[in-house]
Amino acid sequence: MWYALLAMKSEASEIDIYMRDVDRTLLRENLKLTPAQRLEKFVKFVRFTSELRRAGGKARHHGQSEEPEQ
Repeated sequence: MWYALLAMKSEASEIDIYMRDVDRTLLRENLKLTPAQRLEKFVKFVRFTSELRRAGGKARHHGQSEEPEQ
């Protein structure tokens, strides 16, 4: 039984270590949004990351077709 209590205390300490790096203001702001608003925010984020990937691929492809400078 004592082992279980010590394990729980150890887990709580580990959680505290991670939580000090969490920006709780962002969590609170997101929790103020409705589920539909959160989903829309996520969709915008996915579109943004897709655009970044597309632009990165285009830049890499464009860079490969150029002659190297000597």
